[in-house]
Amino acid sequence: FPVTILGDPLNTFQEFEQSAAFLQANLMNSNGILDPMLWEKVNNGAVRLGNVFPGDTSNFYTMFNEMKRLGVEAESIYTGAGEAAARLALVTGESYETTAILTGKIANALGIQGPQLLDFFDIVARGRNVGATLTDMEYAFGRSAGQLKFLGLQGVEQGKKVAAFYATLIRMGLSGMTVVIS
Repeated sequence: FPVTILGDPLNTFQEFEQSAAFLQANLMNSNGILDPMLWEKVNNGAVRLGNVFPGDTSNFYTMFNEMKRLGVEAESIYTGAGEAAARLALVTGESYETTAILTGKIANALGIQGPQLLDFFDIVARGRNVGATLTDMEYAFGRSAGQLKFLGLQGVEQGKKVAAFYATLIRMGLSGMTVVIS
C-alpha cells in the first residue's frame, strides 16, 4: 500500500533529477566543466517557466536541453528563447519538445536569439491560424537554413517575411518539406 502512494512522487523526483543531469552535461564546456553561474541562470529560467506555464521545472530542463542540442546558446535560452518556445507551446497546444525543436531550427536558420524569438514567434503562431503547422514550419526553416544565410535573410524582420511567405505557400497546398527558398 505505501509503495503505491510513494511511486508517483519518487518517479517524478527521478525524472526531475535525470532531466537536470542531462541539461547540466549539455552545458559543460569542452573540458567537462559546468560554469556554476551559467547553471544558476539556466536553472532559474527553468524554475520561473515551471512556475508560470503548465508542467514543471523538469519539462523545461528537457526543453532547454533539446534547444541546446540543436545549437541554441545557453544565454539565448535563458534570455528569451525558452520563454518563446513555452509561449508557442501554450498558444498552439503543441508539446514543449516540438516547440523546442522548432526554436532551435529557426534560431539557426535566421540567426535569431534570445528575446528576439518572443517577437518572431507571434508570426509563427499566426501562420498556424492559416494552416501552416509547426511541423511544416520546422521542415521549411530546417531545409532552407543554408540558403537563408546565403541570401542574407537573417534577423527578425527578414524572418517574419519568410515565415509569412512559407505560411502562404503552405496554405495554398504545399508541404513544409517542399516550401524552401533555393
